[in-house]
Amino acid sequence: MHFLNFTLIKLCLGFIGGIYLGFFIDLQFKVLVTLVLSLVALLVIFRWIWNQKSLFLWSSVVLFAVLGSLSTHIHLPKNQPHHLIHLDFKSQEYFGIEADVSEVLRENAYNQKYILDHLKIDHQLYQGKILLNVSKDSVTEELKPGDKVIMSTSLHPFYKAKNPQTFDYASFMQNRDVFAVVYEDKFEVVPQTHFSINAYAGQWRMKMVSALQKSGFDNEHLELIQALILGQKQSINREVYAEFAEVGVVHILAVSGLHVGIVFLILNFIFSPLLSLKYGRQFKVLFTILSLWIFAAIAGFSPSVMRAVTMFSFLAFGQLFRRKTNSINMLCLSAVALLIYRPQLLFEVGFQLSYSAVFAIVMLYPVFSKLYQPRYKIPKIFWDTAYVSLAAQIGVLPFQLFYFHQFPGLFLLGNLVIIPFLGILIGGGLICIVLALVGGLISPLVEVYAYLLDLLVAYVNWLGQFKDFIFQDIFFTRNMFLAILLMVLSFMFMMREFKKSYITVFLLSLLAFIVVSISEISEVDKHSELIVFHQNRQSLIGIKQGRQLEIYSDKTEGFSDSYLLSNYQLIHRIDSTEFRPLKNSFKLNKNSLTVIDSSGVYLKESKSEIIVLCQSPDIHLGKLIETLHPKHIIADGNNYRSYVERWQQTAKKYNVPFHWTYKAGYLSFSLP
Repeated sequence: MHFLNFTLIKLCLGFIGGIYLGFFIDLQFKVLVTLVLSLVALLVIFRWIWNQKSLFLWSSVVLFAVLGSLSTHIHLPKNQPHHLIHLDFKSQEYFGIEADVSEVLRENAYNQKYILDHLKIDHQLYQGKILLNVSKDSVTEELKPGDKVIMSTSLHPFYKAKNPQTFDYASFMQNRDVFAVVYEDKFEVVPQTHFSINAYAGQWRMKMVSALQKSGFDNEHLELIQALILGQKQSINREVYAEFAEVGVVHILAVSGLHVGIVFLILNFIFSPLLSLKYGRQFKVLFTILSLWIFAAIAGFSPSVMRAVTMFSFLAFGQLFRRKTNSINMLCLSAVALLIYRPQLLFEVGFQLSYSAVFAIVMLYPVFSKLYQPRYKIPKIFWDTAYVSLAAQIGVLPFQLFYFHQFPGLFLLGNLVIIPFLGILIGGGLICIVLALVGGLISPLVEVYAYLLDLLVAYVNWLGQFKDFIFQDIFFTRNMFLAILLMVLSFMFMMREFKKSYITVFLLSLLAFIVVSISEISEVDKHSELIVFHQNRQSLIGIKQGRQLEIYSDKTEGFSDSYLLSNYQLIHRIDSTEFRPLKNSFKLNKNSLTVIDSSGVYLKESKSEIIVLCQSPDIHLGKLIETLHPKHIIADGNNYRSYVERWQQTAKKYNVPFHWTYKAGYLSFSLP
């Protein structure tokens, strides 16, 4: 590809690669600085002494890779002396905490959830963020972004995913720099002593909602407006949210790249008259970027909004230059800017989806648009929407299959109508908000806009009739993801320049994907294992042999549709599952596993190497260890905490490895 010949893109790719490596190669700060200085010296030699342009370029790429690793090193919490993770969470001592509410999350059945930032713990400033859970029963008034809270409470760590393929909430929150969780209902809310853009934007958001409510919008329409335009998806009704999710169009309820892109087009249109002025292009770009960031503030500076606004700010800046490769350049620069600010973004699904979709659009839309273009404007809008949707879908396909194990077969049918319609909704919504704030929103406009919102919901309900076209529970592994990612990239290159070399690479990558898929399926089907799951108040042991699964439990009912088992069945291609009563002994290769339940009974002559404790048996663990000489002891999620903590101390005394599924998650053993 010609655009890969540009130095800027090579440097950006080197920097991003260095950021990635920085998470896995733990080099000391001094080593990284030494490497940077050495590479700078090499650059001087290659540029001004030997005049080796090729060596100078690739040394520059390596330098940017090292700078990327250095950026990661600086941002890693363990390398920040005043980061939250250096506190002792296990002590359960109470800390005096003063913090700002930076984000309001979607509540669950029991708690309202908030992200706390700008932490002061025991009068010491700390980096990092805290998740605050407030019981719904105790709430008198909801917290808002910008509120300052003071409390005395203990900090708790996030525990890793406890069962295979279940959502790893700990990693998700840590990627957002949230490393502790607090359960506290008693706290003091005090006025802000300094200016907070979050608080100021939150106040304006409340004014907008209040003005819209006074103009005649009911609660259902206000919820949709807040989600579509104001970035407050947590306010939307759960049933409506579920309907949008089921048909694969839930992305329109979260302000992200699609919404910011539409706002970007609207702003381009509004400020286009400035082009007739001297320096008009510069003024247009300046006002567009300022307006985008004002929109980001109103939408609450959520990660998806920040990501999208940064991306489109660079694209707007790129309008100052008139070169074909500019979009790719600006896309790379925006990614680098975000990753300098927070390298952990590289591992966020939203970041990966956003950039893969935009990259695919930039690469493939010009190709698709040459295939056919209608003569008239309205058909052209729908064809362009189809081209953009198809390109974006190709870009995000590997990530959808790997992270969500599904393919939305309705993406074209949904996006063909919703994306052009969403432009009308966002444009009309912005007009309604402005008119409502100045008191000029008349009832006929309210009725028309409310009717458009009802049409959106009605169309989503109609799409719900075709759920069979949403292909779910697709078996997909990491190796298959890497193979299809290579295939998609080679397809994009081939479509841009239909050369023999690109066609060959695409066909080879397609063959590689087929071989990898067959290999992964064969490997999973042959694998057999015994697994001790984690389940609160229930003992659950599974034996997987081929594509058959046997579940042994003290409760054999109510598991056929459980989230826990459905995920395990998906990643192991399970065809049939049988439920059986829990037994006391299992065979593992040459070893055995003994289950000791509430009866506390075990055979003294059984020399089991692995012991599973469940149902809180009243046993003397020291005598058990002296009698059975186990090499491993497991406590599942069906035990009293006080019992497990006592067993841990005993196992430590006898130097026997102890595994508690509540903290360490499931444990599996291979079978012959």
